[in-house]
Amino acid sequence: LNESGLTIISAPPGAGLTATWMGALTTSDRLTRDCVALISDEETETSIENIVPNKTKGKPQNEALKALLLTQPDMVVVPEIDSPETMDILTLHGADQDRSILTRTSAKSAAEALLRVYAKAGDRPQFLRALKNVTCQRLVRRLCTACRVEVRVQPNIIQKLGGNPKTQGTVFNP
Repeated sequence: LNESGLTIISAPPGAGLTATWMGALTTSDRLTRDCVALISDEETETSIENIVPNKTKGKPQNEALKALLLTQPDMVVVPEIDSPETMDILTLHGADQDRSILTRTSAKSAAEALLRVYAKAGDRPQFLRALKNVTCQRLVRRLCTACRVEVRVQPNIIQKLGGNPKTQGTVFNP
């Protein structure tokens, strides 16, 4: 994340995109670098210490981005890219201006995430020059031991779930 260029963070729908996004933001070198975020007026997830949030305030995203880039930030965080114009501005600065660019998308795999963001690029060779990293992470959630309820089930159900019916006769529900 601290290298110049475009980084795409992704996760399958409902499988931890917010947690992965927040992890990426908190592990970025935002304490020694000038980091800014361009967020929509409704955005609430991108709120991290030392990443200055800038709302679009009803302006087109590409216009707000141009004004933001005049401050010469080291890292630009844009959770949602809304147009090819915005993507081209970002990739130009990621490829030629030595800036880190961070964005996110919901996708089932890193390849799907790349294709989703690539589809938004107007200048595709420039996009490919700027691209540095695509990641897709699936978070596994564990049921809280205080909240879960143990339920007895039929042995054939245990077997379908991959368990051993001889050693396990119950499952846990939230």
